[in-house]
Amino acid sequence: MSSILMLLLLIPYGVYPLFAWAMAQRKNPRTVEVPIPLRDYPMVDVVFAAYNEEKVIGAKLESLAASHYPSDRFRVWIGSDVSTDATDALVRSFSEKHPAFQLVRMPHRTGKSGIINALVAKGKGEIIVATDANIFFEPETLSFLVQAIQRGNALAGGWISYRVAGHRIQKESSIAQQESLYLNFENRLKQWESAAFHLPMGVEGGCYAIDRKAWQPIPPNTFMEDFFVTLQVAKKGLRIAWVPEARCTEDVSVDRSEEFQRKIRISLGNFQNLARFWTVLFTSPYPLGWVFFGHKVLRWVFPFVSLALLFVSIAKEQWVLPGLFAVIGFFWLWDTAEPQRPGIKRSIGHFCSMNMALVFGFFRYLRGVKSSVWQPTKREEI
Repeated sequence: MSSILMLLLLIPYGVYPLFAWAMAQRKNPRTVEVPIPLRDYPMVDVVFAAYNEEKVIGAKLESLAASHYPSDRFRVWIGSDVSTDATDALVRSFSEKHPAFQLVRMPHRTGKSGIINALVAKGKGEIIVATDANIFFEPETLSFLVQAIQRGNALAGGWISYRVAGHRIQKESSIAQQESLYLNFENRLKQWESAAFHLPMGVEGGCYAIDRKAWQPIPPNTFMEDFFVTLQVAKKGLRIAWVPEARCTEDVSVDRSEEFQRKIRISLGNFQNLARFWTVLFTSPYPLGWVFFGHKVLRWVFPFVSLALLFVSIAKEQWVLPGLFAVIGFFWLWDTAEPQRPGIKRSIGHFCSMNMALVFGFFRYLRGVKSSVWQPTKREEI
């Protein structure tokens, strides 16, 4: 029993990434090329939700307007979730100079998934590009995403990197470095999955494109709607691409308590999607079921498997593992009570916080989800 539980802990952060890397080496993925020939530029609808984003909305809109994709071949739909700051006024002012940018103010707080559904329904473009208010596109990003769809993929995700102002990342309480390391690991793993299976396990909600023919409305009150989109496309047997050339940047969260709450919301969405898609583990065992299991499912249940292993070890009076758990727990409590400079103790504390958020998210999921409205994390002026 102990051996099985230990293997389940090793798979998501060790065995599976090595497997994905090895499989990717057997492939020779073609590099996306730009620019797209002028006659082949399809119409694109860019959609994103915004709630009280006055600090970043201007930079967001400018990043899209600076795209090298032809300005007459894409429209931008901004769904305001009844913003109470200057977000709506800033969007309206911008749209006076750029008519392709349209503000759609929701009649009441709706949540991201409901807003995305409403905006997609308004557009007519062949390709839908979804993003977030705090995700900033590079000039060629739209072109790379669109070409990935033209190459026969139903869904294509871009590469998001964190950016932070220098004075913020230097704060001892900052978690920016740990978050950035984890995001880079995720980006690499999805790149290997794309090369090996055409199946990166989860596009990022701030930077992805989908063929309108493959679009399916997101269920009400859904958190992690990007993962829902990924799995519903994968279930149909359609190809998904990870496009590292499609670059975006995100202003990283550095506040530990805010980031912890954000991870709880993410965890809640993870368990929503596990309840919806667990059957693929048996109906499509390889590659979809294995990729889903190795990359996501075992991560989501990691804290529960760890507790099971701890109880089994105590029952067998094997005290090495309980001692190791105690040391790890000490580092987590130390880091939580008195933040340390980046290092191994800080990384252990961050990993423990990620798994604690999974536990909190699981119990919130069990209580039921009645709304997906959100409060964005604090933004820095851009």
